[in-house]
Amino acid sequence: MIRPVFALYDCNREIGMVTRKMVAERAGVSEATVSYVLNNTKKVTDEVRKRVIRAAGELNYHPDRIARSLVSRSSGHVVLLVESMKDPYCLQLLSGAQRAAMKNGYIVTMMARDSLQIDLIAELGSRRVDGLLLGEGCLDEQITGTAGDYGIEVVTPGTYTRIESGKAYCAMVEDLMARGHRKIAFLSGRPINGPGERCYRLYRSAMEQNGLECPEELTVDRPENGVQDSAWGEKAADILLSGHAYFTAWIVGSDLMAMGALKRLRSRGYPMDRKIITAVGSRTGLLDYMEPQLPGVDEKGELCGKYLMEELIVRRSNKEPEVRVIEADYIRPQ
Repeated sequence: MIRPVFALYDCNREIGMVTRKMVAERAGVSEATVSYVLNNTKKVTDEVRKRVIRAAGELNYHPDRIARSLVSRSSGHVVLLVESMKDPYCLQLLSGAQRAAMKNGYIVTMMARDSLQIDLIAELGSRRVDGLLLGEGCLDEQITGTAGDYGIEVVTPGTYTRIESGKAYCAMVEDLMARGHRKIAFLSGRPINGPGERCYRLYRSAMEQNGLECPEELTVDRPENGVQDSAWGEKAADILLSGHAYFTAWIVGSDLMAMGALKRLRSRGYPMDRKIITAVGSRTGLLDYMEPQLPGVDEKGELCGKYLMEELIVRRSNKEPEVRVIEADYIRPQ
């Protein structure tokens, strides 16, 4: 008769699961200290932190975030809501937010506004999303109100994270004036009277400070919110050019709009050696690879994303965030 042989196994080791206790043993610290380091809940010395992180890496330890969320009611998941995933500035926001998030145990997912219906916010709430970062152009009382109803913390630019672009816009207009331009048009990427359209207000202020007029025929308004892409840049340029108003320079809302506007100039036969000068209200490094290079305002999207994420983290710990100001720069290609 063959007798069955029973053996006892360490189940965690048998299935390859690494526990917090194993990390603590390798690092030579307590399990509580491992928890402090991985959850960033208590200050420990740099030497201890490095030992714990090194031990966790060597053992390939990954905390069970699903189980943790059931206890803490926190998923560690944040959504960045932007106008368009095509916009390089939005990618800069994501990059900065993700860097700050990973250092504090969060992840960030980017979603485009046109994919976010109000009932989808309820879905985000059911998934225990911890926060919603709103890019400009997504400032909507219905979105913020509904998110608040589901306990989702909402962070937007303007209160604690402030972008100061007035000086950069003035420098842009002054530079255009120094090149002999007085009739400077504006192609808006958003409704000019909407809550998210700062560019138009900054343009008007800079023009007025330099004694220049902003006639209605040199302004292309956008009737409703949409994507500030090259297709809208082409259409906005068409509207302005078809009006036969005289201008020698124009400021457009974004990089992608600038590309569309330039395409329309070329299709209409405007000589590019004596081009209408195109300046960009929200310029990113994308245009550094274009010829001709275009002047514009750099609003430092990566830094803004970092600040917004850090503001969210502070607010979730029931503390008052500090006010931080981002000074935009005027970029004038040499």
